[in-house]
Amino acid sequence: MLFDTDVSIKGIYATYCKALCKTPTDKAGPNEGGQFKIFKRYIDAYMIAPLLGCLYGQRVDEISDPGSDSAGIMAAAIIGEQSKLMYIYRVIMLTDKLSGLSEEERINRAFRDDTDEEAIKKNMKVYEGYFYGGLKLLYDTFVEGCTTDDDYVAKINDYVVAFKKDQEIDEIDTDIDTLISQ
Repeated sequence: MLFDTDVSIKGIYATYCKALCKTPTDKAGPNEGGQFKIFKRYIDAYMIAPLLGCLYGQRVDEISDPGSDSAGIMAAAIIGEQSKLMYIYRVIMLTDKLSGLSEEERINRAFRDDTDEEAIKKNMKVYEGYFYGGLKLLYDTFVEGCTTDDDYVAKINDYVVAFKKDQEIDEIDTDIDTLISQ
């Protein structure tokens, strides 16, 4: 089954994850020592980073810096978010364009490969690649160059404005209610 074991994050990506997530040593809250944290838990980063990585085409297929830093997500946290993780996994398998698969192959990968252990391993490498790519994207956006409260607020604002523009959120011509009622 997917998403039922511990997750180990190593090297520079563990460093990125720790910089983006509240850790047990962050006792004073999200702004411990002037460093803001985007996520309360590692599992939150494990769910959001792959979506952003996939959305922006940021995938790390091979980790070049094994490094010595490490972070982990316990199986209990993974299992507690398993239904959300499965949904995110399927979205990524369906929308991944970097693998060069046809639409039918992506559909099979998202919904029919759940019992094939080799396919699951291959698909999880894609998921993890987007996770690492998304972590790097988030780290570069919210940690690099943020030293003051004003820097952080400006980065958040810039990111939201850019995301809104990139996704053309205000440009949607179709009325959502019309889509739902069809």
